[in-house]
Amino acid sequence: MVPTYVTEMRTVTSTEYSQEERTRTYTVYKRVPRTEEKTSTCTVMVPEQRTKTVNYTVCKPVCETKTQTYTVNVPYAENVEQAYTVMVPEQRTKTVNYTVYKPVTETRSTRSMCLIPNRWSRLTR
Repeated sequence: MVPTYVTEMRTVTSTEYSQEERTRTYTVYKRVPRTEEKTSTCTVMVPEQRTKTVNYTVCKPVCETKTQTYTVNVPYAENVEQAYTVMVPEQRTKTVNYTVYKPVTETRSTRSMCLIPNRWSRLTR
């Protein structure tokens, strides 16, 4: 098997980001101290009337509108075609000659001569 190189084209979805500046407006409530004057009239022993003025501090709610600018990344998708090289396996049939040693069994017949001493010959002499 010998791999071959093939160039293919595929469509891949890629997500990119662009920076976008945005502005938001929001309302803030604060309690602001203010000095007020209060006058009260009271009768002390008839026919005398007295007036008394007192200064005190009260907190009045005040709403204030603020504006803030910030940056966000906005995704956008685009299709990109990209060429790349791929290795594709390829199958081939190959004939190879090689030598094999086969065991062979042979039957041989041999004649051999053995000298065996004769025991009887000694006794007779």
